[in-house]
Amino acid sequence: MGNPGLILVEAKAHASEFDCNPKPVTKRDTPEAQKRTDENHQQIGQAINAAASALTRTHLGIAISRDRCYQLSNRIAMAWKLASMGIPNTLVFLGFVNDNEIAKDYFTDANNWQQAFDTYVAGCFPFVLIDRDIPCGKASFRVISDCLSVKRPSRPLVERRKHDMSQL
Repeated sequence: MGNPGLILVEAKAHASEFDCNPKPVTKRDTPEAQKRTDENHQQIGQAINAAASALTRTHLGIAISRDRCYQLSNRIAMAWKLASMGIPNTLVFLGFVNDNEIAKDYFTDANNWQQAFDTYVAGCFPFVLIDRDIPCGKASFRVISDCLSVKRPSRPLVERRKHDMSQL
């Protein structure tokens, strides 16, 4: 058996779930709430920048940022942070294939998933680092990509909405 560590899973069933947008700045109703939100936004940026700075010292091509592909950048920064604290981990991007009920851009097979994933990480995380240990001082992390076929597709949207309305 290997060493203990964490497994972080980011699951997707549709290409539209790959969000390459920056972290939005939320507008609040009161100045106090806005101040806290703005401070949090800055703190998130600083945390991702710290991870980016540490990672690019030894791994060229990692370009994570709060202001570009925030979702992906945040996941990689968290994996780095855990590893830098001595907690080995694996960040799994897991695609669910053939869940055709929620959106039309579902992953049709393993190749379709992998192409969408590769497009998603391009420019932020080098392909050569996928499925390799990335040392971060006290421990390392790894990013992997895989997919599974859904055992049971999501319920049709009409059915889900009907159920949701009955809960009100």
